Amino acid sequence: MGRLDLLECLKWINQNIEAFGGNPDDVTIGGHSAGSNNVTCLLMMEEAYQYFQKAICQASFCVDISLETKETAEFVSQALFEELGVSTIDELLACTNKEVLEAQIKISSSSASGSSAFSNVENKLFSPVIDDVVIPENYYKYLLDGGCEGITVMFGSNAGEYDQQFVDKEGNPLSDEDALNFTIEQNWGKLSDRGWNKENVQTIIKEFYEHNAEYNRDNWTAAKDLKNDLYLRCGAIMFAEALSRYTDVYFYHLDWDITPENNLRASHGSENDVIARNWSKVPTDMLEDADVISDTWAAFIRTGNPNNDGLPVKWTSYNNKTHNTLYFAPKISDSRMVEGVRQKDVDLLMPLFREYPLLKAALEEQPEGVVSKPGAYSGYSEAEYDGYQRYSVYVPVSDGTKLAVDYCIPTQSGVEVGEALPVVFTYTPYGRQRADCVTSAEWFTSYGYAFVSADCRGMGASYGTRDAANSPQEAQDGADIVAWIKDQNWCDGKLGTIGSSYVGQTQLAILSKSQLVDASVIGCTDYNKYDGWIRGGIPRAFGSMPDTNWEAIGGTVTVDSMVATTPAVDEDTDKTMLREAIEQHVANGLQIPMFQRLLWRDSYSEEVDGAYWNLVSASTNKETINASGSAIYLMGGLYDVFRRDTFVIYENLTTPKKMTIGPWYHTKAKVDPNWEIEQLRWFDYWLKGIDNGIMDEDPIYLKTANRAENNGYRWQTEWPVDAGSRTAMYLSGTDALSLTTEKTEYETYVDYDVVYGIATGVESASSADVDAKGLCFTTEPFAEDFEITGHAMAHINFEMLSDETDIDFFVTVSDYDPETGESFLFDDGHLRASLRGTEEAPYDFLGLPWHPADEAGAAPITTGEVYELEIDLMPTSYIVPAGHCLRVTISNSMDRFYYLGRSAFEADPTCETPSIRLYTGGENASYMELPDLYASAS
Repeated sequence: MGRLDLLECLKWINQNIEAFGGNPDDVTIGGHSAGSNNVTCLLMMEEAYQYFQKAICQASFCVDISLETKETAEFVSQALFEELGVSTIDELLACTNKEVLEAQIKISSSSASGSSAFSNVENKLFSPVIDDVVIPENYYKYLLDGGCEGITVMFGSNAGEYDQQFVDKEGNPLSDEDALNFTIEQNWGKLSDRGWNKENVQTIIKEFYEHNAEYNRDNWTAAKDLKNDLYLRCGAIMFAEALSRYTDVYFYHLDWDITPENNLRASHGSENDVIARNWSKVPTDMLEDADVISDTWAAFIRTGNPNNDGLPVKWTSYNNKTHNTLYFAPKISDSRMVEGVRQKDVDLLMPLFREYPLLKAALEEQPEGVVSKPGAYSGYSEAEYDGYQRYSVYVPVSDGTKLAVDYCIPTQSGVEVGEALPVVFTYTPYGRQRADCVTSAEWFTSYGYAFVSADCRGMGASYGTRDAANSPQEAQDGADIVAWIKDQNWCDGKLGTIGSSYVGQTQLAILSKSQLVDASVIGCTDYNKYDGWIRGGIPRAFGSMPDTNWEAIGGTVTVDSMVATTPAVDEDTDKTMLREAIEQHVANGLQIPMFQRLLWRDSYSEEVDGAYWNLVSASTNKETINASGSAIYLMGGLYDVFRRDTFVIYENLTTPKKMTIGPWYHTKAKVDPNWEIEQLRWFDYWLKGIDNGIMDEDPIYLKTANRAENNGYRWQTEWPVDAGSRTAMYLSGTDALSLTTEKTEYETYVDYDVVYGIATGVESASSADVDAKGLCFTTEPFAEDFEITGHAMAHINFEMLSDETDIDFFVTVSDYDPETGESFLFDDGHLRASLRGTEEAPYDFLGLPWHPADEAGAAPITTGEVYELEIDLMPTSYIVPAGHCLRVTISNSMDRFYYLGRSAFEADPTCETPSIRLYTGGENASYMELPDLYASAS
């Protein structure tokens, strides 16, 4: 129950922390000892995966005997009931905490002392239970198969975790014999003559003690190490071995102690006051070292990377070949990276853990640490550089405007690489030294790439004015920077580009103007800008970045404040040039107000002196993008606002291409698989010529939500929109609404007074508000899993009852759990009724209805007539589990859109709203087409 409580806490944080200034997409969970055990349990809970991005596990007892089987848990629970003299849960709840604790202690003591009643119980009693609810039965295979992919983890323990148990009350060391006997008693299953390993006990102990000379320890210390390793350290290593196959794991061994005078090594929990910066508990002469340790934890929490200026060495991530471990020495300045701590001890003890056969089999599958698959990459290239040198310069583009460009050259021990290198370039309006650019610089330079980031015209430290988002001038600027990079002596002639969202679009713009880019990784962006931003003719009310809210237009940003926070180029030591550039930025155009004006696909824009949507869309430049020759890897999200565009881009490309669709929203962390690893695999192949097999894989890697096998992913060779099966489900009823495969043959309908101000948005996880305020149609619980993969279609037949001549329709599709009452929104579509007309698209639109949405073709609605809207929903791949229901909700407002009536509602929330009639039966029955592209057609 405690772990389920923690899950609810994480859900609350995800839903509410923004109101307190927090970021729900940047959550770190952490704990020590039993708290760390809670963290490892959450790492094994698939439902918890989406709610945190980083985890810290200090002194974690996390696998093996720290997890109870259901049979053991039932046996122990019965023993607890008998000790307390109770027989029901209610009677147990009536006991005091003290009574329960005393009973638990007595039962645990009986187990450890070898009581015959517990002769077969090796587990730490009252530990988490492998119940297939909280902890899945296949928990370790789940970890080995990438269940925690993309969650960055810090693991470690202290040199003397339980050393205090090896002294008597006066602080005198136990005898060597008593120390060993205590360790044997504490680990009786593995080390005693009554345990399951009794035939090998003497061999194990003898070999462990034979390591004493190499590790400079006596028998008393060997007994302590044996206990500490079996209780804590080896379990953490088992976890790290599994997780490091797919994600970054930082492993440490702490030999630094704030109480060195007690002649014991760093003990259980001794680091906690230091991490919490409780300086009153730290000796004065150790404060400087303590500050480094605290800063290291803080760096990890902030960025997912624990490295900071105070560490004397770069902390590299763990792998199952070199076992990279940061050894925190008694003097922090002596700390160093080691290939495992007492690795011979570890290699001897690991086979005693019940999960080890699974680990051994997994390691044998990958010869000598060589692996290349989504999210996992080793043995092909190494992170051999420990830093980089950044240079910041102005580069004049073809019209003479100076753009700010940073280039980073890898270093080793402070010495720059001498030879030319392949280059990775990002072209951004968000700041060339923003956190994501810094992270990418660290990542790519460590693997032997030069990294370049540039501020777009009118942004950052670049000169000029940004008239419009993704303007033709911005495209030419990007191509000019690419040509400049290719001409530098530190570039070996190979260049790749990266970026997502706006920065995905800048890549496509460069490809429309240049044939100098060898490879690109493009994430979550639009192909036709109108369809991406005004999908269905309804403007988005979000996405104002990178607009600046200048004081001159009613905001708070001034030239002074921008100068203070924007990095200047190297030559501009007094920021004179920076100020000159930023003064030009005040005249920049604003993205969202402009988009609100341009309601039609052919709307004229003064900013670009033409039909904006057509001029700036990648779809307009389809031929030149394909002629660029760049090998393109597309990364899209199942819940991203641009997910349809990702599939459309893929279908229109003729260059070498690949696409991964992961469980991502537009603005949340992109893990499972990790984007950095996929970028590296792509560029190693296309820029360095490393044959890592990425092009031998099928080109499409698709995540299906709620699919257990292979963490939900399937390889596909194509996206066959018209293939597979399609299930028709009818929106049925008049008062009691339902979703059913049976059509009502006679005419039925439901009248609806439109509700404005619905809070459910385009990337909301919950559909609760729209379900409560819209027309909500729900199936009965499914007897079997029900998969929807492809583009669902909504056929909406309606009549306007009031005298409005236009109205917006929104369709949401959710997974509804009737037991909890919770719903998860996984698909949506929308359309402005007057733009319902269709024609053939000027590019491959996947065979979906394409709306020309030009001003001349808009067709107003007439009261009393029945209209059919054909609304294509976003592509999805989702399994509604057995026992759950499918829910479709029709509404005429949605948060984060400028829907018709929004202005009136915001001016007066009591304003009159339209009325519609939605047909649910007869020849005009509204219905859904729900596809499964890869199923056999029925």
